[in-house]
Formats: sequence, C-alpha cells, structure tokens
Amino acid sequence: MDQKPCLLITDDDPAILATLSMALESDAWRIETAGDALQALIKVRAFQPFLIMTDVGMPKYGKGTDLLRSVRMEKAIAATPFIILTGMELERVRKMLPEGEKGVRLMGKPPNFAKILELIKELTGVDASRPFGSPVVKPPLA
Repeated sequence: MDQKPCLLITDDDPAILATLSMALESDAWRIETAGDALQALIKVRAFQPFLIMTDVGMPKYGKGTDLLRSVRMEKAIAATPFIILTGMELERVRKMLPEGEKGVRLMGKPPNFAKILELIKELTGVDASRPFGSPVVKPPLA
C-alpha cells in the first residue's frame, strides 16, 4: 500500500506546531513536525515531504530561510515547495529569500488555515479534501 505524502511543519513554538498539525490534519497527507531548522533538514532528507511549512525566526541551526537554502542545495529535494509563516513584515522576509525563488509563498501569523490549504493545492496540486489514493471521478459527458 502506498504511504501518504508527508507535510513537514517546522516551528520552535510547540503550541504553534500543535495548532497547525491539528488544523491541517487531512486524509490526503501525514504530518511530521520539527522544532528547529536542523531537525527539519534531517526530516526532509528522511521523508522527502511534498511541502515544507516553516517559521522564519528559530533558535539553534538557523532561520527558516537557512532551511530553504539548504534544501535547494540538495538535488533530491531541491524542488520542494515552501510556505513560510512569520510574524515579521512580509516584505522584509521576501528580501531574505534567494533571488528568483518561485517555489515559496509567504504568510503572516496568525495563520489563515483556509489560505494555507489553497496554497498547498496551488504549490503541489494536493487537495486536502480528497483522501490520499482516491480515484479522480470525472463528471459524465452530457
């Protein structure tokens, strides 16, 4: 049986991790969490998530933008899309991104869960409303 794709959520605040994990629970994917960028990078290498959601400012290994740069340097995971959640001004964070970065969307905190689901579908094509492995049902031709 195929394993559900992995959505990785990274934040140094356990309450935010728990809230995001519960709010984004879906039959379309499984959720892994990481408390810092180093733990996230280890999990990215292990699980090759279809999307990474990360905070910008985190202690220890570095910022979410450092995680983004590290992922982009590894061929097997370089194309992984990101949603960056932040309490910082979005334009300031945009300036921290690698030049020409197209696989990233920014969102301020507190998160808008409906918008996150829209961004996941936009970036990956994965729809939270469709259970993993369910067949695509086409409407009958008239």
